[in-house]
Amino acid sequence: MRITFFGSIWIVITVFLFFSRDIKNIIAFALYSMIFQCNNILFIGATGIGVQIFVVTFTVIKILMFKLSSEMISIPKILHHRKSHYEITARPFWFLFLIVLLSVALNDVLRQTAIALVMIFVYILFAALLITYEFYFDESWLTNLENTITITLIFVGFLQCLAKLGVFSLTSILRILIYNDINNPNVIFNYKGVKQFYSTLMEPSYCGALLVGLFTLYILKERVTVKNILYLFFITICILLTQSSTAYLGLVVIVLVLCVTKGQKKFFKFCLPLGILFALFFCLTSTSVLKKVIFDKAATGSYRVRAVLNRRAIENFISSPLYGVGYRCSRASSLLVTLLGELGILGAVSYFSLFIYYLRFYRNTVNVMARRHSLCVAGIIICQLIACPDLNFSPFWLAVYLQILAWKLEKKYIARQ
Repeated sequence: MRITFFGSIWIVITVFLFFSRDIKNIIAFALYSMIFQCNNILFIGATGIGVQIFVVTFTVIKILMFKLSSEMISIPKILHHRKSHYEITARPFWFLFLIVLLSVALNDVLRQTAIALVMIFVYILFAALLITYEFYFDESWLTNLENTITITLIFVGFLQCLAKLGVFSLTSILRILIYNDINNPNVIFNYKGVKQFYSTLMEPSYCGALLVGLFTLYILKERVTVKNILYLFFITICILLTQSSTAYLGLVVIVLVLCVTKGQKKFFKFCLPLGILFALFFCLTSTSVLKKVIFDKAATGSYRVRAVLNRRAIENFISSPLYGVGYRCSRASSLLVTLLGELGILGAVSYFSLFIYYLRFYRNTVNVMARRHSLCVAGIIICQLIACPDLNFSPFWLAVYLQILAWKLEKKYIARQ
């Protein structure tokens, strides 16, 4: 077993927060850790243990300890507490997990999917516990957490771009602190010299999906402040710098959703005109980028590889249309095609139902904070359906956790009325 330098720092912080009496600190740290997609805490042989699953696991244990010590109830009772929201939120996730188990069992692929299976189980369990566990936090705590996540993404992305442009000799430092997953070829910082924005994520598409989600959080803010406008401006700049078709298309779809649903008056009065002007400026001055990302996309090697993966996934779906060929056994470029190949119709329908749920939540809830967080999840799902084909996609689970916390604030607000 070998602990990384980054891992030694994160382990110390995690252990300190684990023994802290205020449980919201380790919950915040777990959510913050979800953005570090390229970091391993430690290596067991050749297998790296990622920072997200490590901190989330300790946080789950901490919550269970608090629940068991304070209420002396069993885990099954914990998971069935607060049924009103649990039934419509946590149970669809558990249903998806049961389909994953079914595909693994029927296709006998447990050995090669065990680690991924444990990861998605822990992520779902954490979501269920966040729903059922009551702890004190307020809107300012959640807002500060989201601002910290956003600032980190922008700052690290700025350093990453400088490193790839060769402005400063930052590569070795960033490889130790941010991109220590050296053996993973998907971490393009260590394998490719592309001059695109991807910050703490593995590649521009993954980063773009998270940025699109954050875009919805700030564009639907109730108060139009200079601070929020600056956040929104820099997030938009970062989305453009990803040069990712996924991010661009996801942003367009979200803007269309806001237009159709009439989002908020502030969106049309302030943000939309600014966005249109910025988009026109970008189109007129950066035609080479648009040509590369949109018009010539079908001629790229990446597109051809994705097309091959999609074709194989469709063939796998045709061979086993109901439950697929097994979880993590049929990767494609789109999550929808991946789900069809891996989990069949059952998996695709169960995941799509989550997308419908968050759109309905966005339309039906009266609380602005809960609405914008629901659209944040939906925006990331849109990007996943385009080109982020992982159920264990950490930006998705981060958005889910933030939405649960926003819903809990809404519940407290309604209770005070």
